[in-house]
Amino acid sequence: MAEENGKVRFEPKDINVPVVLSVALGFLIALLMIVALMGFPFFFFAHRRAREGATSAGRRAPSEALPPAPNLESSPYRDWKIVQAQWESELNSYGWVDRPKGIVTIPIDRAIDLLAQRGIPPSPKPATPMEYYRPQAGDRLTGFEERQEAGP
Repeated sequence: MAEENGKVRFEPKDINVPVVLSVALGFLIALLMIVALMGFPFFFFAHRRAREGATSAGRRAPSEALPPAPNLESSPYRDWKIVQAQWESELNSYGWVDRPKGIVTIPIDRAIDLLAQRGIPPSPKPATPMEYYRPQAGDRLTGFEERQEAGP
């Protein structure tokens, strides 16, 4: 069919395999060179640290003082679980908040049940009705009193 119409053109292959392989090989060589070049500073500093006798932060001597708070969390997941357990115990326990005033805490489920049984108490009315006054000219300074000309 291509012989019938000479203007029709098509690709003889999908990809040029030698070019793709050479580009991949070039990337691999570049990657190995980067790793090798970055390895030298790591080995240099590791040997220098060992030679000077410095200890890492994880192996600090017990006599050394810790930096001031806040410190990094050594295990955030465990700390989060401890905080969650404290919150759960506060939500699900009885206790005194202020004994002289008679304020207590009760479990949240019990509080929800009591609220459903008794309903929401009405809000108390203010002792005196609030009085509103109309603003009058001259009772408040605006910052423009000494200005004589129109602004920009």
